[in-house]
Amino acid sequence: GIAVQPAYEAVRREALQFSPESTATITGIDPDLLYQEARLIARAEVVKILGGFVITKYSNGIFTQWAQVLLLALTGHSGAKGGIDHIGAGWIRPAREILGAAKPTRIETGGLGEWLLGEHAQDAKASFNADKLKEHLGYDIDDLESMVDECVTKGWMPHWGKPKGMIVWGDNFLCRNKAARQYRERVLAHASAFYVNINTRMDSSALWADYVLPAASHYEAWDLRSFGYHRFVNAFTAPAAPVGESKPDWDITTLLCQKIQERARARGVTRFDDPAFGVTRDFDTLYDDFTMQERLKTDRDACQWLLEQSPEHGESAFADATSNGFLVMNDQAIGGNYTRSPDNMVVPFGKQIFDKDPYPTLSGRITFYIDHDWFLKLHAQVPTARRHAGRECSNYPLGFYSPHTRWGIHSNWRSSKYMLRLQRGEPHVYLNPRLARRRGIADGERVRVFNSLGEFHAQAKFYPSVPEDALMMEHAWENYQFEGGNGLNNVSVPLLQPLEMVGNWGHLKFRYFMWNPNQLAHESGVDIESSTTQRTQS
Repeated sequence: GIAVQPAYEAVRREALQFSPESTATITGIDPDLLYQEARLIARAEVVKILGGFVITKYSNGIFTQWAQVLLLALTGHSGAKGGIDHIGAGWIRPAREILGAAKPTRIETGGLGEWLLGEHAQDAKASFNADKLKEHLGYDIDDLESMVDECVTKGWMPHWGKPKGMIVWGDNFLCRNKAARQYRERVLAHASAFYVNINTRMDSSALWADYVLPAASHYEAWDLRSFGYHRFVNAFTAPAAPVGESKPDWDITTLLCQKIQERARARGVTRFDDPAFGVTRDFDTLYDDFTMQERLKTDRDACQWLLEQSPEHGESAFADATSNGFLVMNDQAIGGNYTRSPDNMVVPFGKQIFDKDPYPTLSGRITFYIDHDWFLKLHAQVPTARRHAGRECSNYPLGFYSPHTRWGIHSNWRSSKYMLRLQRGEPHVYLNPRLARRRGIADGERVRVFNSLGEFHAQAKFYPSVPEDALMMEHAWENYQFEGGNGLNNVSVPLLQPLEMVGNWGHLKFRYFMWNPNQLAHESGVDIESSTTQRTQS
């Protein structure tokens, strides 16, 4: 007596609500172009989509990527016929398992952890219209707070509270986080015991540290790099000696462990219980455990151990890496991917496609219907479409986007004079010339970008392809490159997508680099004016 239907029927019924004709007024894309693109994809021999983090930096990017997978599945593009690649599907998992600690590590999700650590709910409430959020996203910030509480209480996503002290490396977190000024003040207030920054240079985060430990840069340390797009592992073999007193990250960590072990023994502080994992944390053997009884004292030791113990490489791997600079992984264990011979490309989910193994999902198949309570509550049990938050839910008239810079990797060397020569030499914000004319702004003029969270000043740069109702600025400019140290993330509004917080439901469970909430970066509303005008009014 229970009515049922195939999941595909639910998908089909949802998709029919969004015909190219009915969505043209929202997207601005001609329906004929969409029909043409759909037929090209359906007829193509191979279609591959490279998916990174960009789409999921929008409030409803989860639906876009879910729909991309559906598109590929419906057109038979998998295995040798294509598929979707993402940067988390690389060598990282087996490598971490091999070199991992004997006891479980306290890892937590970045997006959710930073939301809670920065107390960002109040910043989001000050930035968005609650009624418009409900209309566009299906939830407002009060709803989001309630879902965050449920997620943490039920242990869907791990969260370990607010730290009293911090040792930070590999993360310019006081530059990149949203509502940057508020985030910095709150985090440093919580971590008032001490803040140590391990860094190759004095970036925006190192400037606020109690202690800065100089780290060796990329060509001064042994290291390994790999990505899910290919089967190569690049080996960096430290051709240059570290400058001054700087040391590789691994060596700094071993020295810290050694000193903690020494002082713990001297003070009789040996261990403490960790009830979350049912283990003890041992201070009096910290250095011995971390270095595997001094087998892994240096970065070179760690690279050699990792390569020789990895089933993807073998015993001769370290010698090969030292002489060649790279390695080619074999077929034994490269995560969820697959290759059939040394000459073949990496195929995502090849074990499922070629060997017919079940997918690592609740159903063992590609999943397009999720009946978790939150998905049902937000009417998202199948891939659907939503309007983003951004400008339309903001109290300010212009959207603000901060994509990755083309001239660097995040904020690394962002202030280098050689890098600055590739641009205008200082922070600049892109705007449409028509918007500039309406606001009386000239190309190259200094402007003020602002909202309820803060402001920054930068040079205006005309860019005709930016929409008239938006501003764009490449991310990662250092805060100290701006007037008053007020960087671009002073106006970036924090937000989370709650569906990404669902855990302990089939395959939707916390996995680092695989499933956890992302920090949304493209949902800010701002306004702009000439700095000259602003000073005159003041």
